[in-house]
Amino acid sequence: MIDHQNDIVAACLSGASDKSLSFQQIAATLEGEGFESLLVDFRRSAATFYQSGDGAAVVARLKPTQGMVGHVFAEAEIRSAIKRTSRGSYQYGCLEWWNDLVEAGCAGFIASFSAHRVIYFGRNAEALIIQEDA
Repeated sequence: MIDHQNDIVAACLSGASDKSLSFQQIAATLEGEGFESLLVDFRRSAATFYQSGDGAAVVARLKPTQGMVGHVFAEAEIRSAIKRTSRGSYQYGCLEWWNDLVEAGCAGFIASFSAHRVIYFGRNAEALIIQEDA
């Protein structure tokens, strides 16, 4: 089971890198494979994929973003980046999205797949909560 979960995470991260999967497709794949949430930490270039139930998780390294997390949590710019990725465009892949978030002062995010909610956070614990329609 653990090897299968690691393979799913690796496939999702590969799809994020080569733009073959949108964030929405990645979230749907992870949820369908028994993951309930995702924590992305841009400062550590790491992601934790939490499985439903017993607290098991898969931790993966991410391709580092192009710059350091901005010191100002620019909510309007973060919302703009979210809007672009919500369109599901393959021309605007996860790596571009992550770079835009980092530049706008987003240090990471927590996504709940079942609740369709994402909490974006900054260096000083600023937060932006986005509730998607189910």
